[in-house]
Amino acid sequence: PLAAAVEPFAHFEPPGGRGALHTIHIGGGSFKLIDETYDANPSSMRAALEMLSQAPCEPARRVAILGDMQELGPAAQRHHLDLEAELLASQPDRVLLCGPLMRALHARIRTKVRSHWFVDVSDLSTALGGLLQPGDWVLAKSSAGVGLSRLARVLKALP
Repeated sequence: PLAAAVEPFAHFEPPGGRGALHTIHIGGGSFKLIDETYDANPSSMRAALEMLSQAPCEPARRVAILGDMQELGPAAQRHHLDLEAELLASQPDRVLLCGPLMRALHARIRTKVRSHWFVDVSDLSTALGGLLQPGDWVLAKSSAGVGLSRLARVLKALP
């Protein structure tokens, strides 16, 4: 029966880094974190940006934290630059880009949206406190090797 088959999914929680929504408490308020830090490729990155565009965040801000997509071969830089249209269509108020392949995308979008580029996750972590605020909807998406999952774990562990 359909009801019996659907019942186990009523309490389904996605595994870490696969789209779970977390409330992160900061500065007398909180922001929402969409944790997509397990893996990334051009298709999953576009899907995550579409999800961010649909986040119910008015009047709050949309923030995209995107790290490099790894293991894309010789066309890797082109795949990163090809995210521009979908990224801008998600209407982010702020974009935080991390990793060497995201640098060219930052150069391309920085006059169109508030964008910051960071060499690595350590660099991003140092600046993050001043870039997020209560009410934000934050998408974190990258390949696992970039390390955004460590940043997401730290955020989720905040008291």
